[in-house]
Amino acid sequence: MKIYQHLDCYNIRFNEITESEEIKVVSVEYNLINSRTTTITLVFSPMLCKIYEVQTNLSLDMADLSELADLRFIVLSKNKEYLTKLVPPMLQFWEYDEFLLMASLRSKEKIEVRKQLRNILEHEPNVEFRSHARAFKEIDMQLKLIPMQEMGIPYFTFSEFLKTAEAEKFTSKEKGTGYARMYQIWRSQAKACLKNNVRAEYVFSSGEKCGQPVFNAAGFIMEKIIIQTPVYMGSSFDDKRVVYCTFHSHEHDLKFAGPDRTDIVLFNFLDKGMLVEQWVVYTDPNSNETPDFSNDLFSILRTRPDWQSTEFRLAEQLQPIQSSPETGYYLIPKIGLH
Repeated sequence: MKIYQHLDCYNIRFNEITESEEIKVVSVEYNLINSRTTTITLVFSPMLCKIYEVQTNLSLDMADLSELADLRFIVLSKNKEYLTKLVPPMLQFWEYDEFLLMASLRSKEKIEVRKQLRNILEHEPNVEFRSHARAFKEIDMQLKLIPMQEMGIPYFTFSEFLKTAEAEKFTSKEKGTGYARMYQIWRSQAKACLKNNVRAEYVFSSGEKCGQPVFNAAGFIMEKIIIQTPVYMGSSFDDKRVVYCTFHSHEHDLKFAGPDRTDIVLFNFLDKGMLVEQWVVYTDPNSNETPDFSNDLFSILRTRPDWQSTEFRLAEQLQPIQSSPETGYYLIPKIGLH
């Protein structure tokens, strides 16, 4: 596999094309991390049922491009036997004429196509957790070479992330996705540790607590955010005070993500439609359950008599992790999902 940059696209080449071969070209929508999408173009041989290359937009960042390159793209002819074929765990599929095109993990595990198609159509994931392949591999290889019982992994809140060199690569609107990528990496590292019977311990990466554990037994920490430039969140919040609770995840497709995939919870304090204050709950990447933080929230409200009689709203749908497009210095809920 090689990646080439052309004037109008990136080209991920899996196999070389010979001049004599017939090829077909089809453009499809692919789900990226943090519930984003991008158009990719699949170039394949209808006779050999072989994917030659995947072309992507030049606006795609390197992390997304690497993720695509780590996948296995498969094409099957829709003959009588294709539903019984065994293929690696399927993430997405597309139908084109008499062909079934798939994006799958590079895995030794093989599952019948029929079962995997049914799972996707019924919003049941074929992959329990979609790891960051390279982050998982790095930790897995490291633990095989250097056995240990516990591994310290640097962690930072969103406000701390904004101070890193990594955050500078993103525009204000994209900083939320940059942080979502960190949660994908942290959860992948935790998965690699679990595979090797090693405890992943997330530690503060800077400041007075540098090197100390981040999460307590409850499995979360909370951070207060003062919104210096209040932002309008919509007419449904006008003329009232509302504490709007939203749950956020880095996942690629939130139709497949349940409450156990919550990375961050936002308690948004809105006054007459304006977001004026916020509490961010960061969950332990080791955990597969959303922690119970109700007592902590009630403790906060008890110290704020001006907010005790407000309306409390709970978002029903899991949302992506997004930052304020105006400044990028705080996270915001997705408007219209309440």
